[in-house]
Amino acid sequence: MSNLIKSLTLITVLIFVSSCNNSYKPNNSTNNNNNNTNTSKTMYLKVRVNGESKNKAFYKETSMYAKDIDFSINNKTYSYTADFNGGYYLCVDKTGNLIDTQKYIFDNKIKFDYNSSDRQKTLNGYIWLGYNSILFFRNSLNIMIPINLFDEAKYTNIALITITLYPDNSSYTYTFDGFESIK
Repeated sequence: MSNLIKSLTLITVLIFVSSCNNSYKPNNSTNNNNNNTNTSKTMYLKVRVNGESKNKAFYKETSMYAKDIDFSINNKTYSYTADFNGGYYLCVDKTGNLIDTQKYIFDNKIKFDYNSSDRQKTLNGYIWLGYNSILFFRNSLNIMIPINLFDEAKYTNIALITITLYPDNSSYTYTFDGFESIK
């Protein structure tokens, strides 16, 4: 009988130990992998603005060519004033049908935060263009930045965007031009 009790006790201990080993399983995906922590980061924007109109929308009265841009994303606004092109400012032609900043404009206030796990980030805002009066205003600007394409080893944390304005039908398009390369 003592052998039977010893055997039953041993079987009971083995079953208990076995059930204890199966009941605790660490979650390796969150507890043991420090490389996948979800961290908050900052991305800046550089914006190039151009536009097309068949109705001279970028020119008013006798001498008001588009020169001022107010650009706002996520409640952060940047103002830019063109100081080139011999008085035609942003207008590529003297008729006021075409505009172009001819470069990316930048202010370190125009930025957004994202998490390292984000695949894309949608930005909301407005763009105003004028000269002492409103020539063009778009109050529902939506821009999507594909964060999943950002590689910190290749790029700085600056997204490049081109916004094209079409005031004749009160519309716009945007192009994500990529991220600024590390020099």
